[in-house]
Amino acid sequence: MTWITTIAALGTATSAIVALFVWINARRTIANQVFHSIIQEYKEPEFMLALQRLYGLYEYCNGEPECIHAKYEDIKQKDCDEIMRQRFQDRIEFEKNTLHYQRRLVSNFYYYLCTAVQRKMIPRAIAYKFWDVKTLQVIPKILVPIRNDDVGYLQQLYDDAINYTSGRPGWKPLLYVSILLIVVDLAISALLAIGIL
Repeated sequence: MTWITTIAALGTATSAIVALFVWINARRTIANQVFHSIIQEYKEPEFMLALQRLYGLYEYCNGEPECIHAKYEDIKQKDCDEIMRQRFQDRIEFEKNTLHYQRRLVSNFYYYLCTAVQRKMIPRAIAYKFWDVKTLQVIPKILVPIRNDDVGYLQQLYDDAINYTSGRPGWKPLLYVSILLIVVDLAISALLAIGIL
């Protein structure tokens, strides 16, 4: 083997390592942006008010899923009827105060959080530090009874939080495995280029 082949192999390996670090840095930047966006939405007074109203419904029904669903549908229908009686320019403001809108606000937040966690935009360790099992109880206690046909994705978030915080196996970070495979591949390529293998 010539020294040119060795230098080319080392250059390729160095380029791959630099590309890996650039990719990791880009992922961190995206994760920080997503996390900041989620935290900002979580801190909004409108979101907190929506959570309080949903928990008010939960307490009114003493946690009974059938009651929660029936009462929610009843309130939703009354709100829809009232919206139609409002002047057109007043409807948006009235809509913001409906239970249905507030439920959608909370559901959409948790869908966004679940997507960010499932796609590894936010590490589970960070997500479940801020939104632990107790905080996520709104999903099985309120959102599941209200929309029992449309919350499997949200239920995954709650179940993942239980699994993660209980230390159940199966939480090997894929990123570290990927990095290890890339480093091994680069080492083998370099050794092949040098002529050792």
